[in-house]
Amino acid sequence: MPENDNLIADFEELVLPNNTWNIDFDKNVVTVPITDLEAIRQTALLILASERYEFEIYSDQYGVELMDLFGENMQYVMSELKRRVIEALTQDDRITDVSEFEYTRDKRTLRAKFTVTCDIGRFEAETEVTL
Repeated sequence: MPENDNLIADFEELVLPNNTWNIDFDKNVVTVPITDLEAIRQTALLILASERYEFEIYSDQYGVELMDLFGENMQYVMSELKRRVIEALTQDDRITDVSEFEYTRDKRTLRAKFTVTCDIGRFEAETEVTL
């Protein structure tokens, strides 16, 4: 057996815990530790709040692309918003599906609510685009 095959056979995948600190967005403070589904929910919110490619600190796989949807046709925005949200959130390997999209709109805003499924449960999330 070649030497490289031994390395692969001895390889174990390390699964890190879902631990982080809660961010209170209303007070702009970090509060208590959170785990599991709450930690994944917060990660999803942070991904959706970050425009992809805007911040050099994040990889080009982090965030969602929404800014270029401003001023576009509503039908186009609806289809692209769904695709881009799914693409952004499923970059996190704990998130397995994003589904059940529901849209509400007013004159200048399209809001999407959806269900995020991950390896330990499901939760509702939302995002919006100003048109």
